[in-house]
Amino acid sequence: MITQAKTLRELIDRPGPVVSLGVWDPFSAIVAEQEGFELLTIFGSITSWAMLGKTDTGYITQTEMVDTARRVMQCVSAPVIVDCDDGFGDPINVIRTVNLVEQAGVAGLYIEDLSRPLRCSALGDGGMISSDAMVQKIRAAVEARKDPDFFIMARTDAYEGADEMVVRAKKYVEAGADMVLVIGLMTVEDMKKVAAEADVPLATLQAARTKMPFIPTKDVADMGY
Repeated sequence: MITQAKTLRELIDRPGPVVSLGVWDPFSAIVAEQEGFELLTIFGSITSWAMLGKTDTGYITQTEMVDTARRVMQCVSAPVIVDCDDGFGDPINVIRTVNLVEQAGVAGLYIEDLSRPLRCSALGDGGMISSDAMVQKIRAAVEARKDPDFFIMARTDAYEGADEMVVRAKKYVEAGADMVLVIGLMTVEDMKKVAAEADVPLATLQAARTKMPFIPTKDVADMGY
């Protein structure tokens, strides 16, 4: 059987970048798929705004994100990745998060190394847990998945600078993450530096009205993302 996770890995193995569009409910996912996007990501930030009318600082719960994933999965065939914040707790909570999200049938998830209250570095005024604490979460996630194709991403933010981001990206892949999502780099030069020096599979985020450079997809891909 071809699973969503297997399809995602085949997409990533193709030449060129894979662009995922952020969605927050079945309708937005249907529209994204109809517009030709081959990969969808359920973002906690816009899910929080749509569901609660509040910014994404950890309001959304594990139950709410898993429920959103199940409803989206009923409406689209494109692979779906779920934003799972910090795994919704410590490594024990991460295990349950992976179990529930995988049961929903999606392609994968990502967890982040932000400290609570969660605050994306693209917006500022937040912080991070230690890289060692994050490694324990990644290892728990990898051990918890049933399907070896289930895609596990680790997200790291730029609160401690590009050099630390390189160190963390390498460490997280060594711990078992399939890819690292890097967020909050403020200059194109820092984006290039992390891509060149980390030398691991990387993704990044393009979002208007944040502190991050908003540049063409081809340019991002040429850097190595």
